[in-house]
Parts: sequence; C-alpha cells; structure tokens
Amino acid sequence: MQPEQKKYQLVAVVVTYNRLDQLQFTVQRLLKFDAAELDAVVVVDNASTDGTGDWLVTFDDPRLVVHRHAENGGGAAGFESGMRLAVERFDPDRCRQEAMAPISMDAHVRQLLEVYRAV
Repeated sequence: MQPEQKKYQLVAVVVTYNRLDQLQFTVQRLLKFDAAELDAVVVVDNASTDGTGDWLVTFDDPRLVVHRHAENGGGAAGFESGMRLAVERFDPDRCRQEAMAPISMDAHVRQLLEVYRAV
C-alpha cells in the first residue's frame, strides 16, 4: 500500500526590512518543521541594510527561497512578491479548489500557533 499523497502544499511567506532579530527567530522556527509539514519558506527582503542578506545565505535548506528587492517598496510590494513566488512553488495539478480544503490548512495553522505559544 502506497502512502497517501498530500493534497496541498504549505508555503510560509515572510517579508522583512531591517528586522534581523525577528527574522532569525521566525525562519529558524519555521525550518524546524518537517519537510512533510512545511514545503517551503519564502523570505522577501525589502533591501535590508542590517545583515539580513548575509545571514540568509548561511542556510543550506532547499525549502528556503529568498528574494531580495533592490529597494524597499513597502510591505504590500513585499507580500505581493512573496505570494507570487509561493504560488509558483505549487504543483498546478494539486492547486485545485478541493485540494485546498480549509480543514487541512486549519490543522497546520493550529500547529504553528502551538509552536509560538511554547516559546
């Protein structure tokens, strides 16, 4: 019997600008999730000048996708870029309405909240 194939992919999008301490905490926590639970972490760096870029290149996790803007276009531009990159990570065959059942996502959100409450 073959294991059940996931019907969705979970991708976290993190937008940052000169918040290295908070970014370090967030990315490290997200990457602690097993790859079966969290498919990718997309970090959009809005042209940070605090060492964010240097820190991000230290990771050797294929789930981490980093996009750096040449200038800070603000949070909205960062989230637009991040969501676009996240959607590109989805397998189009799996990105159907029925595959994105809210109950599936709800379970992951509860798990993420439990991790943050434990800190």
